[in-house]
Amino acid sequence: MSGILFLPPAMPAALLPDTFQTARLHALRMDDTHISFIAAMHADERLMATMGGTRTESASRRYLL
Repeated sequence: MSGILFLPPAMPAALLPDTFQTARLHALRMDDTHISFIAAMHADERLMATMGGTRTESASRRYLL
């Protein structure tokens, strides 16, 4: 199996919580209300240089699915 990367299947979103909180973090599941932030982040060439390059707004919307 040399050279083969095995990744376990992703956990279905339905099994993940919509929100969780720790002493220092309050996390929310991203949804359409976050699209302006996500699209701006995905359009930033410097930020996305190490993450496969920039994405279009339609690709950013698919990211939120």
